[in-house]
Amino acid sequence: MREKTRLIQKKIGLFKVLVFSTLLAGILVVAPENAAARPAGIHLADTIPPVIINGNAELAVFIGSRGSGQGTLPNPYVLQNISISAGHVGSCLLLNGTDKYLVIRNCTFIASGSNAGTVYDAGIQLFNCSHVTITDCSVHNNSVGIVMIQQSSNNTVSGNHVTNNSFCGILIRDMSEDNVVESNTIIENNQGIMIYYSYENHIQRNDVTNNIAGIFIHESHNNAITANNFSRNGDTGGTGIILHIAENNTIVGNDASHNINYGILCDTLGPGNLIYLNRFAGNGISEALIMTLGRKIVSFQITLNEWDNGTHGNYWGNYSTRYPNATNNGITWNMSYIIPVMGTSFNDADQHPLAIWPYPAAGVVVPGYDLGWLFAFGTIAVVMIVLKMRVKHTRIK
Repeated sequence: MREKTRLIQKKIGLFKVLVFSTLLAGILVVAPENAAARPAGIHLADTIPPVIINGNAELAVFIGSRGSGQGTLPNPYVLQNISISAGHVGSCLLLNGTDKYLVIRNCTFIASGSNAGTVYDAGIQLFNCSHVTITDCSVHNNSVGIVMIQQSSNNTVSGNHVTNNSFCGILIRDMSEDNVVESNTIIENNQGIMIYYSYENHIQRNDVTNNIAGIFIHESHNNAITANNFSRNGDTGGTGIILHIAENNTIVGNDASHNINYGILCDTLGPGNLIYLNRFAGNGISEALIMTLGRKIVSFQITLNEWDNGTHGNYWGNYSTRYPNATNNGITWNMSYIIPVMGTSFNDADQHPLAIWPYPAAGVVVPGYDLGWLFAFGTIAVVMIVLKMRVKHTRIK
């Protein structure tokens, strides 16, 4: 019997070594996926004056003198290792009407002009452009950091450091579709990300903090906002997510917590958004509020947006305070979370509020959390408990 006990203890010892190795590998390999962890140093080889490029022909000439590639998908144009300061006049780089494949990489764009109305001065402005990838760039102290405007579609903005832009960090506007904005650090701007009159864009895994507002979506539909960090935004707006006359957008797996005013702010002119698996916690005024703007509310219980997907809703930081008698099954609470409609006695509701967050949903990776590792560690913990119980049972025998 002692020999059997020693054998089980030996197995536990080997298992602990495996656990430690797994944890160490997780620490070394699985860092929180946000661009803030990227190396800050960008090694620039060339400083050039502001650039305006109109059309593919001018782009080919410019790349011939400054870059490389053929402008195709397998061999795109590459512009890298340059620094442009606009001297507070106009945009640093303005591309107009190009559709060649272009990669802008490891560059700095600084000090654009101050226009931010019908004309935008920006670090990088894409005007009716497609197939542009902007990656690993530093874009700061402009009016707008990066703007995609006038049907600019199928562009990718990833891994950039976008800071201290006076109007907006990243702006998508005027029928610009199918753009991807992912894994950027967007901090200390006026608005973090803005989407105006644009559709089917993908905003994912960005770190958008310390702005006046995290993301502002205005009259834009069918956009996917996934796994972003919209926390700790302050000053006048102080809100993580703002939906204004915005319909049928999907808001999933985001963290909108510890903002000065609200986690999420919606209005009655923008119904049909699907909002679930998000965290709204520790916000200064309210976790969520729906403003009454023009829509006549005729029923006692209205459904403006879908606050759950039928089985899982959102995590609300003040849930236990609001509903002290509610119970949960370890995943969801048994009572709906009410979202008030300002100035009325009506409300919207999350029918399946979460009791835990992040919720390990397939395909959703919340910034700072690798849910695969969470599953692995949970499995390890269960196995260790079972082995310890077997040792105790053997000793009793």
